[in-house]
Amino acid sequence: STRSWHTLAPGRARPSCSEHPGYLPAVEALDACFSRTARHLSEATADVLGLAPETLAGSHTAAMLRGLRYVPASGSTGSVGIASHTDFGDFTLCHSSGAGLEAWDRDSTCWQAVPAGELCFLVGSGLQGKTRKKLVAAKHRVILDTA
Repeated sequence: STRSWHTLAPGRARPSCSEHPGYLPAVEALDACFSRTARHLSEATADVLGLAPETLAGSHTAAMLRGLRYVPASGSTGSVGIASHTDFGDFTLCHSSGAGLEAWDRDSTCWQAVPAGELCFLVGSGLQGKTRKKLVAAKHRVILDTA
């Protein structure tokens, strides 16, 4: 699967304006939206956990919330498209237009399909550390659905 970043993380290569007119201003606006969203998620999560609002703040936006687009991969249905992993940031907001995203359910000890067309909030390892494991990073993977 091919991944493209949609954020202005420090050190990340940016396309030239001549090559992709309008791309940079669009990504700058998206990055500002991510920054606001990450701040609200941090404050809401701190409130739910009974922590001071600034407890979960302080990370660079790209480490808290970033946009990724995965191009559909080729392969046989049911094979692993992206191996099981946890994300390094604080939050992952997932949205998929098709089947394939699965999250590990620690209670039932099996993979559960994340419904397509819905927004899903996953805890990343950054937030796990900041909350001293009150919240645990969500292990997830992508199974190919080429049918």
